[in-house]
Amino acid sequence: SCSTSPTFCTSCASPYFLDSTTHQCVSNSSCPSYTYPNSTTSSCSQCVSPCLQCTTSVYCQSCVHGFYFQSLTTLCLDVCPLGWVGVVDVCLRCVSPCRYCEGSVDNCTACVSGYYLNLFTHQCLLLCPSLVTISNPITMTCDTCTSPCSTCQNQTSSCLSCISGTYLLGIQCLANCPSGYYGDSLSKTCQICSSICSTCINNPTTCLSCPSTKYFYQ
Repeated sequence: SCSTSPTFCTSCASPYFLDSTTHQCVSNSSCPSYTYPNSTTSSCSQCVSPCLQCTTSVYCQSCVHGFYFQSLTTLCLDVCPLGWVGVVDVCLRCVSPCRYCEGSVDNCTACVSGYYLNLFTHQCLLLCPSLVTISNPITMTCDTCTSPCSTCQNQTSSCLSCISGTYLLGIQCLANCPSGYYGDSLSKTCQICSSICSTCINNPTTCLSCPSTKYFYQ
């Protein structure tokens, strides 16, 4: 049927669909953007918000800003489900071995079974980086060494080396070495004073005080 002129369509013969913006009859692949071929009304019907583009009233192809399109369900969601992350109005699946992610598909917040989450780099790893992290089998995370440890072993607080300004004594990092030790600036460790000194500084034989059987001189 038509109105006003022979080419001003008001309804279309099958298998064509009415484009209400131009009043033309078009094929199902030629419906304009943000509409879909509605076989019930034989017209190009507007996509229902929050769909921006669609193939039917319930199958979206893209979403209005503020919603995320998920290809798995062809739905527009205000929040992407677990295991997916919203990037530029689209829900993208986290890349394995990420189980969950945030911000991007490879910025992991949890890992699949058998992998450790590096809390510093947000990567999922089969083996945690040695010395700078400790594998935690309970939380399945790579726990970083506890400051002032620079490197550690067995536990995050069992230091192997120390950050600048501290010295290693046993498995601890100290700002000041205890009495009877001096801070060695080269090795960054607390070294014991020579037996001729009670306390010392800079090296084992530069005494600050003496044992009870000796006298301090210069």
